[in-house]
Amino acid sequence: MALGQRNQAIDALRGFALAGILIINIQSFGLIAAAYSNPAAVRLDALDPLIWCVNHLLADQRFMSIFALLFGAGLMMFSENLENKGLPPTRFFFRRLAWLALFGLAHAWLLWYGDILVTYAVCGAFVYHCRHRPAKTMFQIAIGLFLIAPVLYIGNGLWEICYVQDFAALQAEWQPEQALQAAEIRIWRGSWSGQIGPRMLYAAWIQTELLLAWNFWRVSALMLAGMGLYKTGFFEHTFGVQRWRRWALFGIPAGLFISGIGLALNFWQSWSVPVSALFGALFNYFGSVVQAGGYCGLILYLYHTGRATRVLSLFQKIGRSAFSNYILQSLLGTLFFYGHGLGFFMTLNRSILWLVVIGIWAVQLLLTSLW
Repeated sequence: MALGQRNQAIDALRGFALAGILIINIQSFGLIAAAYSNPAAVRLDALDPLIWCVNHLLADQRFMSIFALLFGAGLMMFSENLENKGLPPTRFFFRRLAWLALFGLAHAWLLWYGDILVTYAVCGAFVYHCRHRPAKTMFQIAIGLFLIAPVLYIGNGLWEICYVQDFAALQAEWQPEQALQAAEIRIWRGSWSGQIGPRMLYAAWIQTELLLAWNFWRVSALMLAGMGLYKTGFFEHTFGVQRWRRWALFGIPAGLFISGIGLALNFWQSWSVPVSALFGALFNYFGSVVQAGGYCGLILYLYHTGRATRVLSLFQKIGRSAFSNYILQSLLGTLFFYGHGLGFFMTLNRSILWLVVIGIWAVQLLLTSLW
């Protein structure tokens, strides 16, 4: 690829990932926190459990995994371009990460607690120094990092099972009683100023405890994998359409199968603590990454074979301005659901939430096209 030339296929893949992220994030915008992981926590109509399962199997953690892979690939392209121009990439890259972290903090504190930008800034600073390692070494380090989070997760789960007070707190979070649900509803249907305290507490938990116990290891591993894939030429047309096709044909059904086992286990256990809350999520942890790889293969295969060009061109538009569209999703989502906007929090079932997703996609495409 020529110096400074955009990789149009990566733009399409990035736009695809950003569109898919909203399928999951809309649940956090519109429903109580427990509803994200536990479909039994709230049931607004008879179709809610089915819609949750579809979202879980097709979207949960898949699109964030693609974004992390692309962040790693983008890191490689950014540093290579600067080095080819004779510029020091380290100074420019860390300046970029500093701005990303600042925007992420503002996003989390002022708009929506579920920000991922701060995590990307921290993980990007960590994996940057591996950019000159061989692809094989990158993959080996990535596998090691990726396996740390499940170990910490299981250890934490066993701790909470053994200590009654921690287990009771987990039970309350996993299946909140009506009083706790009502308190959460009051917060997000309330004023913007009244949301600041709870939003900052949620954000602080994500940026500290959850980062150290889960996100840092997973996201860093995926970034390194993306860097390794870039070195192997995975994102270039020379990789070969048949190889992308094999990625799609293996990764998508394999990921569905692995996550489906966990889903069946959770329903068998009636979504009860400790099995579902503590161990059931691990199947999706692995299955989602396998499926994300399949999605990447599918989009790159379609792009380089000239299929679905009209749909992919829409993804390209969103992907070229991914940062702005990510913030726009949070802005539109919070204005629609929170009290300082239209206040629809916990009033719509998951089927209607899908219509909201389509509406936000339409607004993003319109504004992106005009821009």
